[in-house]
Amino acid sequence: DFDAYRSEPATHDFVVQAPWWRTPWVVGLTVALAGLVALQSGRVVRRDRRLAQQNRDLMVERTLERLRAEVLSMTRTEDFLGVVAVMGEELRRLGVTFQYLGINVLDEATAGYMTQWIASATGEPFQIEGFPGEGPGPLIDHWRAGTTWSRQLGLEDKKVYLRHDDGLAPQDTVWVVDVPYKYGTLALNRGWGRRGAGPFDADEIRVLSRFGQVISLAYTRFLDFHE
Repeated sequence: DFDAYRSEPATHDFVVQAPWWRTPWVVGLTVALAGLVALQSGRVVRRDRRLAQQNRDLMVERTLERLRAEVLSMTRTEDFLGVVAVMGEELRRLGVTFQYLGINVLDEATAGYMTQWIASATGEPFQIEGFPGEGPGPLIDHWRAGTTWSRQLGLEDKKVYLRHDDGLAPQDTVWVVDVPYKYGTLALNRGWGRRGAGPFDADEIRVLSRFGQVISLAYTRFLDFHE
């Protein structure tokens, strides 16, 4: 019988092993190491940012000490202009770019300006009694609320600068920021004749805010001498 010579096919069971780099323990170890590297990298980045901020704060504090020294050396009202000039120099030392610095004294009763001291980045500071045009408008509201006001400078406000510098153009896009202090606001602007000048960033605003307490002291001394 032919069937007597037939046999079952031979079979053999075997398992194909994954490459060693795809084994569960290697994959798990790789994931764990990647997590540790990411964690450590995050810590390094946070540490570097913290150190950079501490160094920045130290620079600002040294700047404020120099400005305080100028304030304490005041002997007459005219010395306030010197304080304004030193403040501009110290802001530039800190890398804050601007074209005009303004120290505004606001009148709570009339909701208007009493006095402005303005210093350019290159020229001598000058003083304006009162304020031409429409006055400070919503600036008073920001001052009362203790909030910073960042915006583009309007045409009426530009006229103040155009009167003192015929090299400026009314069509320029000018950015301005006002931060409150005890008697009014500290203001910076930039963009006159400069394309690409943008609004003031958070660090520049924070630095300007730090000057508020010292300028409050300076104006208090100004009032004392004025009496």
